[in-house]
Amino acid sequence: MSVVSRQLGHAGFLAADSSDSSDGWLGLIVIVVLAAIIAGIVALIVHLVNKHRANSRRFKIPDAVVNAARQSQRDALRQRLSTNTLNVAAELESCKTDDIDAETARTITHGLDAYSLASGIVDEDSPRTVDMAGALVLTRIAEQDLEIVRSGRKRTASAILCAVNPLHGDATHDAVLEGSSGHSQHLRACRTCARALDAGRTPDWLYDANAPYVEGGTVWARTLFGSAGVDLVAAVTRAEGSGE
Repeated sequence: MSVVSRQLGHAGFLAADSSDSSDGWLGLIVIVVLAAIIAGIVALIVHLVNKHRANSRRFKIPDAVVNAARQSQRDALRQRLSTNTLNVAAELESCKTDDIDAETARTITHGLDAYSLASGIVDEDSPRTVDMAGALVLTRIAEQDLEIVRSGRKRTASAILCAVNPLHGDATHDAVLEGSSGHSQHLRACRTCARALDAGRTPDWLYDANAPYVEGGTVWARTLFGSAGVDLVAAVTRAEGSGE
């Protein structure tokens, strides 16, 4: 082999070695860059998770504050109901005269039963907010019975209080509650809640413990506070009779 051939062969070997070395460095650089990107993503995720946890802890309302607010709400309702129920009961009793007809007598009895149930809830030591809301609806029923007796008009399917949350006030609009099983329930609600239901949004439910009251097994949930087409006074009377 000539000197020229040996030199050419040696040069080719160096070129090949240089190419392999370049490919190796390029691969290493790619691996390092990818590792850095992945590490950055992981660090960002960890930061966001920790930030979310910190914010959750920072803005969580203490249980004592929540309980105090609920107790204050119950106390305000109790004071309101105590005054209203006494006045309504006294006026219903004054309507029990000898010349009333049978229908009027039944209406008076119905109103007094509603009053009795409401006052029983108010007199409990620590009634739940959902029960106090039920007492509010029962008081409104007694008031309506008194209005019927005074006016002489017939009973109609009149609005009571918002079925989503009686604390919202009068039920002024019809709405449809879509259940998880596809079953729909017609109810009466305040304007805001009815619009939310019609738009497929979650309305401002009254809560019983940590869930909307409608998800519970109470007489209030079964009857939607009387909005489900049943006589709430009779339903509550049956529930109390069964020890509920």
